[in-house]
Amino acid sequence: MFRVPAGPLRLLFTDTRNIAIYSSVGDEAPTHHLIQFLLDAGKTVALPRIEPDGTMEFYGISNTSNLHSGFRGIPEPGAEAQQVAPDVVIAPLLGFDARLQRLGQGGGYYDRAFVRYPEATRIGLAWSIQQIEQVPIEPHDIPLHMVVTEKAIFTREHPSP
Repeated sequence: MFRVPAGPLRLLFTDTRNIAIYSSVGDEAPTHHLIQFLLDAGKTVALPRIEPDGTMEFYGISNTSNLHSGFRGIPEPGAEAQQVAPDVVIAPLLGFDARLQRLGQGGGYYDRAFVRYPEATRIGLAWSIQQIEQVPIEPHDIPLHMVVTEKAIFTREHPSP
């Protein structure tokens, strides 16, 4: 999807230092070029890692060649990586709606991370076909600030969760 991010997304990264992003697998919106762009731009790039206690934390990487297969086979940083508090969290999703509610895999990992990092801008990457009429929400679900697809960028204000 990305070799150079779309203008609004690229501008967001201008003043952002720590960016948490997922390493795409399967049919997820691809992140590999975006990760490389961010690394080349000198940003601190962090990928999620599921901890033994079941929480998800973000760990800095300097390249993607030393990732290992982690939770559900998803590439994760190794034990040598340092934990990072993100300014931006780029999250995968199964679906989203006009309210920028996100439908994830059902584990609640990203919603819990959003609570731990309330000041971080929350961005979803998706394919346009993943937009649905209404995502069913529960009290713990936290909306995104932006969703980027191959066709459009959907934004809203950056209120507290």
